[in-house]
Order: sequence, then C-alpha cells, then structure tokens
Amino acid sequence: MAGLSPSYSWQSAALSHCGQRHRENQDSCLDRPDLGLWAVADGMGGHADGHIASRTLCRELGRITAQNSLINLARAVDDAIAVANTELFTRGATAQPSIVIGTTAAVLLVHSGYVMCVWCGDSRIYLVRNGEAFLLTRDHTPVQEMLDRGEIDRAAAKAHRASHMISRAVGVSDVAEIDRLAIEAHAGDRFMLCTDGISRHVAVDELAGLVDDNPEQTVRRAVDLAQARGATDDVTALAVNLSDGAPAS
Repeated sequence: MAGLSPSYSWQSAALSHCGQRHRENQDSCLDRPDLGLWAVADGMGGHADGHIASRTLCRELGRITAQNSLINLARAVDDAIAVANTELFTRGATAQPSIVIGTTAAVLLVHSGYVMCVWCGDSRIYLVRNGEAFLLTRDHTPVQEMLDRGEIDRAAAKAHRASHMISRAVGVSDVAEIDRLAIEAHAGDRFMLCTDGISRHVAVDELAGLVDDNPEQTVRRAVDLAQARGATDDVTALAVNLSDGAPAS
C-alpha cells in the first residue's frame, strides 16, 4: 500500500450492557487503536453458547499483530475469522446432539489513511462525516433481502416477525461468508460499530446528534438511548474518532 496518505490518529471507546433477557452478555467487542482494529460481535441469541461464540471471535482478532499495510491487516482479519469459524463450527458439529454456535461480526480496520469494513450478520458499522450519518454495512438478514427485492418497505421490515433472524453468521457453516467495503478516511470522520441491540432502537439519522468529540460520551449516549427505548437484547456500541487535525507522522 505504498504511496497512500499517511495514517491519522484515532480515539476510541466501547460500552456493552447485558440485556434484560440474558443473565450473561452474549455481545463482545475488541478495542485496539494501537493496531487500527475494532470489532463488535453478537452471539446468536437462543442458541447454545452465544457468549462463547462472540468471545471466540474477538479473541482470535485480538491475536493479530501490527501489520505494514491495509492489505496485510485485512488478510490477518480474514485468517482470524476463519480460525474462529472453524472452532465454532467444529464445536457445534461434534456436540451431542449437534448444535449451532454462531456470532455476528462487524470489524473496522484503519491503515495508511484508508478504512475497511468487514462484516457478517446484522451487526453494523456507521460513519458520521460532515454532520451526516451513513450506514456502511448491509445486514445479512432475510428481511434485508426482501427489502432489496422490493417486496416490503422499511416500515414493514422493522415490524416483520422475522426481523430478528440473520442469514449469515460466523460458525454456522464450514466457511464464513463475509462482505467488505473500503473507503478513504477523512479528517474528522466518526465511526460507530454496534450490535442490533442498538440498531433496533436508534435510527441512522439520529446518530449525527449522538456522536461526540469524546468517544466515551458517544457510546454512553447510544447505550442509554437504546435502553430508554426498551431494548431487551444486549447492547454494545464502539465509537472510533479520526483526528480533526493533520495526520500523525
């Protein structure tokens, strides 16, 4: 990746809260600004060992070491997801009786002035740039597929009885199907990674008003708002702020 714009400095913070339905938080997150690597994961609710699934994924991502390019960092993320997928799939397949152990994944990578989103499932990554919020990821859900085909509108999607279902997850098959998106970073960019405990209760057009120069304030606002609106699932938010000033040397 030689010749790319220099790396900016970043600040980040994460906050996770156990939902009203769970005794144990099935969400996990990884906050590694030293690597330019952040992730949230949501163990599949209603399935065995959901908390183990999300922690396994974040554990493997946390084993990544510093890389010299965005391409190499992305490869390391792919490898970590593959290792976690194999472990979870084997664990479920060899249980008696066999069970499904899976987790969503939303991973943000930053290197050399570029950003990459890697995701599987319905955990999300948002960008707030120049006061406007954008959803960078696309949910892997049957309801999203119906939306894409024009069979339902967004109001119907939100109320659909299958809105909680996902069509992809790490650990549910022998190979994890992931999507990627790469963009150039801009000074002042604000990113938020979150599980569906947040996204079900906080609309994308509300995020610009929640994002703060202090990432700890951002995640507290997001978690508090979701809970105030009756969130019953685990809620996890991770905010990543790009410096407004010149790139770090």
